[in-house]
Parts: sequence; C-alpha cells; structure tokens
Amino acid sequence: MNQDIIKILLIIENETQAEFLEEIFEKKDNYKVSREYNGREIFEKLKNNPEEYLDTVIIIGYQLPDMNGLKIMSELKNLGCKFGFIFLTSDNIVERAIEAMKCGALDFISKSEELPDILPAIIDKAYLTQKERLEKIKIYREHDERRIALEGFETITREMNNGILIYDNNGVIEWMNNGYTKITGFTLQEHLKKYGGHYILKSYDNELKNEIKNNIEKNEPYSYTVKAKTSDNQNIWLLICLSPTLDEKGNLSKIVKVISDISEVKL
Repeated sequence: MNQDIIKILLIIENETQAEFLEEIFEKKDNYKVSREYNGREIFEKLKNNPEEYLDTVIIIGYQLPDMNGLKIMSELKNLGCKFGFIFLTSDNIVERAIEAMKCGALDFISKSEELPDILPAIIDKAYLTQKERLEKIKIYREHDERRIALEGFETITREMNNGILIYDNNGVIEWMNNGYTKITGFTLQEHLKKYGGHYILKSYDNELKNEIKNNIEKNEPYSYTVKAKTSDNQNIWLLICLSPTLDEKGNLSKIVKVISDISEVKL
C-alpha cells in the first residue's frame, strides 16, 4: 500500500538546528522537508495562502526573527486557521508547553538527543490528526453549503401553489413545502404515514414504477399523471414531475418532485 507523502515545514531560528532535524528524514522516502527562518515572513505566507500549508506538519520554534512562534500560532488561530503545528522548545517548562497548546499546537517536543528516535512517530501522529481534522472541516463545510442552499430553496418554494418534495440520493424524503399540503391536505407526517418516505409510491402499478426508476437511474427527468385522494377523501388528479439533480462528479444528489393539481383540466 502506498504511503502518504508527509510534508514537513521547519520554522526554526537556528540553521544548524534545522539541518539536524532535516537529517532525521533524509533516508525516509515518505517525508518532504522544507525550511523557513523568519517569523514575520512565514506568518504572512500562512495567513495569505493557508490552503498550501493546511496538510503540512509544521515544526515551529519560539525565538524567531521579527515574530515569535507562540505569537504566530496565536494570531493564526484567531484568524480561524487550523494548522498542524508541533511546538519545539529548548526547555521542559510545562507552562510554555501549555501555552503552545492553547495557541493551537497539536503537540510539543523538547530539543534533545532523543529526537531522531521519537520525532518520526510524533510527525506521523500529528499528520493523521491534522488529516482527520481537515476531513471533518470539509464535511462540516459541505453540510453548511447544502443547508444554506436548501434554506434558500425553501424560502422560494415554501408558499408556491405547486407541491415540492425533495428526496436524497436513495430516494428517501427530506423536505416538503406547504404547497403540497394545500393541494392534498396532507402534512409531511401524514404523507409519511399514508404513503411512506420513498419517491416511488407503493400504490403505483409495476409498469409505472419501472418507468420512473429507469428514468431516474439514467438521470433523466420524468413526468406522469396519477389519480389520488386528498386527506378528506376527495378525488384529485396530479401531474408529477421528477427531476434528478447531480453533484459535481455527476452522481445523483437529490430528486425533486413537483406536484401540480390538474383536476379541472383532466375533468
């Protein structure tokens, strides 16, 4: 199995110390090491181009020219940037380590002769922690984008005369507007109780079910008419239009069902 290439950025005030750390990874193929020395300069790079460094394990010292390591981490944290920092300290002062963690460090290490033995494992752990963090951020961001988009859609469609039902990519209902209740008399809970949560109703005949399924599987819209009953048992004719929506990869994301009352036209 291929190993991830782990990018390591050394932000160290001392070139000799940086070379010592770099040598630890020279004979290891899955690490790519780069260096920076000036605190202010690297702060500006991280602030202005965070995406380039978010998947990088950053070993940062304290005494850096123009801006110390703790201030760099603290300022970036305040900006909402979550980098994979490991704080490198020259002493074993617990207070300094605690402060580093509060400033956003994933871990801290002391300069010692044991570094060649322990540093790769610490780097690997920080890399995996940062990777999991980025995955969670991505999921939360996508969820928020979908929520905002759905809220906007709900605002537009809530009071439409047409009924709107939205289903997920498995065909399970997620949302229904007031227009559907106006047409049929059924609320969402009543609809679920009577018809279930799938976009293909069990009451449809097999031929109609197959036609609907085949079109949706081909990501094509499909329209059909059905005779139904309202909540007060009145006959009603409905025109139903199904439209699949795709994600950025071309896979089925949602199914939108638009329902129109065509009883007068039909009669």
